[in-house]
Amino acid sequence: MQSRKVLSRDDDGKEDYSQSRQVSVTYYLEHFGSKRRVCKGFFMKTLCISNRSIMTAIEGRSTSGVFTKTDGRGRQPSVNKTDDEHRQAVKDHIQSFLTVESLL
Repeated sequence: MQSRKVLSRDDDGKEDYSQSRQVSVTYYLEHFGSKRRVCKGFFMKTLCISNRSIMTAIEGRSTSGVFTKTDGRGRQPSVNKTDDEHRQAVKDHIQSFLTVESLL
């Protein structure tokens, strides 16, 4: 759970949140059907997750609290992939050699 402190509101009703050290995160684990507040270290060690995983989950939430961030893996082209022109040039070069029947 994350709570932010509202510093001020515009005439339009938009809220201005502070950026540094005003966000507090509370951690809860379910124990026999009831939520129990726990410290950050206990939460991370119990679930075997890192702080980065927690921050990613918090940043990816929608206003309703549902995680809506899309998976960004595989969106970028491979950096070590040889383009089709070069691959075809290599194939053509290999095909340019004379074929010799094996002696065995």
